[in-house]
Amino acid sequence: MVADVVVLGLGSAGAAAATFFARAGRNVVAVDKRAVGETGARWMNAVPRWCFEAARLPPPGGDCLFGGGAVEGHRFHLIAPEARGRLSIAAPPILHVDMRRLVDGLARDAIAAGAEVVRGAVTGVAIERGRVRSVTVASEGGSRELAASLFVDATGIGGAVRGRVPELAAACPMPDEHSRCVAAEYQFAVRDPEGLRAFLREHGAEPGHDLAFSGLAGGYSTVTLFTTRSLDLVGVLTGSIPSLGVPDAGALLDRFVERAPFLGEQLWGGRGAIPVRRPFDVLAAPGVALVGDAACQVHAAHGSGVGIGLVAARLLADATAYASDPGHRDALLRYERSFHAAHGGLLAAADAFRRFVQSASRGDVRSLIEEGLLEERLASAALAQHPVRPDIRFAMSMVPKVARAPGLALRFLPLAARSAVLDRLGTVGALPYVGRALGSVLLSRAVGRAPREAGHGPW
Repeated sequence: MVADVVVLGLGSAGAAAATFFARAGRNVVAVDKRAVGETGARWMNAVPRWCFEAARLPPPGGDCLFGGGAVEGHRFHLIAPEARGRLSIAAPPILHVDMRRLVDGLARDAIAAGAEVVRGAVTGVAIERGRVRSVTVASEGGSRELAASLFVDATGIGGAVRGRVPELAAACPMPDEHSRCVAAEYQFAVRDPEGLRAFLREHGAEPGHDLAFSGLAGGYSTVTLFTTRSLDLVGVLTGSIPSLGVPDAGALLDRFVERAPFLGEQLWGGRGAIPVRRPFDVLAAPGVALVGDAACQVHAAHGSGVGIGLVAARLLADATAYASDPGHRDALLRYERSFHAAHGGLLAAADAFRRFVQSASRGDVRSLIEEGLLEERLASAALAQHPVRPDIRFAMSMVPKVARAPGLALRFLPLAARSAVLDRLGTVGALPYVGRALGSVLLSRAVGRAPREAGHGPW
């Protein structure tokens, strides 16, 4: 079979890419190990609204959103370890998206636009004269070879095609163990609404609010609750980097559930590994492009990649729209440069913050929140995946906070300044080789190990 585009992986980024290419009139084949209706993430995810706008997709609504939609007066509370400090963000610009419905809807859109879906796993890649020409897909019914002008690797952190193409394997290695976050998210029925109401009140929150308990097992760890106004449903999200010697996401979730008697039956959700590092400098090679987690297109500060993956799929489709050969190096270089110019600086800055938090202790995280070094504007921008650009007013507001926590400030404020520089250098970093040089200079390659500490929060 010969196609214009073969998309490997029907998660959110892959299904979006298949839809965009099929709607543009390309002959598209989409491949996934699972059947349509079972592909991609199967949990709830917070996605910035702007990502849907940038991807030119209608923002999801109704049943596609947690609890049926946005809640008036929605607030996001960041709670310090031991609940000794809190940072509240009013009306956070995010949508709590049921990923099952989002992914299934995109897959159906791709099929409606003419894409063919093949079930199977990539077992081989054929390369001729430096260009990917075909992939072999194996399923229960046997193997088949798919030839195409362009292959889109949207297979997630493992990169099923990426690792089999020498040019990409050399430039885009598997993220190391300190750059892999394990996350879990499940929905629970509420057994005791009044018990949940009391829990929320204890932490200064109301029904319909989100609570993120940060740094419970060292810097890069969290337990976040999403609640409905009616208190009939709770989403519990956990995440950590187990290689740092801390409990994994499953253990954090189990510990919370054991200590939350107001929770009832576990309903649906899932878990998975997420790359938390800046995107690869190289996003394509002749005949193949990377999108989503396969490209490490993730906001590493909090491990969110759904929205950026949708945007990357749109940029890839746009960059190749007028090319007779969508897999030609020139067309794919347009994609690579446009992505890094628009988002590379932001995501590099997010990775710098991730590295700082990853080596922070619970006491450091508590001080960041208690002393106001991590203030509402910075936290809101990070949650929305927007640039963080300190100005003179920010600098002046930091003076009394520095006096209260001088040691931590001397570590955190240079990071904020470096993050601002990284963000503004996105366009420059999109130039060949320059991005790699900037990354080497501005991003420390050393990843600290957070101290192992007893205790895991207020439960």
